Amino acid sequence: MLKGVEIDTEGIGVVVRYLRKVEPELARLLPREMKSAARPVVDRARELVPQPTALTNWGKWTLARSSGGDRAWTKKARSGIVAQTDVRPIGPDNKINLLSIIQKDGAGAIYENAGRRRAGDIHSKNAGDRFVAALNAKSESPRYLWPAVEQNLFYLNRELQDVIDKWSLELEKALDRAA
Repeated sequence: MLKGVEIDTEGIGVVVRYLRKVEPELARLLPREMKSAARPVVDRARELVPQPTALTNWGKWTLARSSGGDRAWTKKARSGIVAQTDVRPIGPDNKINLLSIIQKDGAGAIYENAGRRRAGDIHSKNAGDRFVAALNAKSESPRYLWPAVEQNLFYLNRELQDVIDKWSLELEKALDRAA
């Protein structure tokens, strides 16, 4: 099961909905601010992706079509780590996905998640089991996204709360101007 972090953002969906009605230009800036608040987490996750090396149990694999013939999959894995936000209120509770740190690169996602369900066996005839066992010998899954969030949790919590407080004040100002 994937881990997550919940920060008390009660009412943020309502704030965003009213802000979009009253000040739509201002509401468009919220995702940008959320992404800038997550910048240290994204940077730390990118640092935790290892330097490029050949994976020994991939046999005679020399050119990866998905990486343009380059074994340095970590470059794409690093650039695939992004902060994502969706401020559209969902459901009757007006819940929103305020911030997500995701991996868009396939190889990076495999590296992050391989071995999450089963540990693998280095002596197995199955190449997938050997692959997972070799990865788990170096570090357990999750390997970089969740550790980066854990290392920056205090900072992230403070920054997100600051952004929410700022936007609540902006809504109050906008409603005062409209009244």
